[in-house]
Amino acid sequence: MELASTACPDEASDEMRELERLAAATLADAREKLNSARAILAVARLVLSARIAERQGHRDVAIRELAAAAAAEDALNYSEPPDWHSPVRQALGALLLREGDAARAERVYREDLRRNPENGWALHGLVRSLEKQRKTGEAEKVNRRFAEAWSHADIRLLASDY
Repeated sequence: MELASTACPDEASDEMRELERLAAATLADAREKLNSARAILAVARLVLSARIAERQGHRDVAIRELAAAAAAEDALNYSEPPDWHSPVRQALGALLLREGDAARAERVYREDLRRNPENGWALHGLVRSLEKQRKTGEAEKVNRRFAEAWSHADIRLLASDY
């Protein structure tokens, strides 16, 4: 993921091929808590693929891969803590905002908040998507929810994904 987020997408692609090789070699009955290891690795591959595509300037591919990753994440069995640690919709919403699709980003963040109530990352993204659509009153209300959710955090958010 770090290689994909920096100026090394070719190296990240090499690592993704290794991830795919390992996933193919993983036993079908290998599990992590309530989910198959292959199902979790499928989410990882899609997220990594999206990061690489975005870095290479293929934003439409990145959006499709993240949407597929969100669907794969949805198919995972509930576990606490979740087997996939970072809600994919937060990354998808951030990418949609970077691409100027604030309305779709709003829908993505609202779905993430339905699944992860009062999550500060998703609330932050929702505020930004509402502001970009000039839904000022609603943005102010959600920003108050964000301030409450984030009141004990020690970092300042710049986006809904890290």
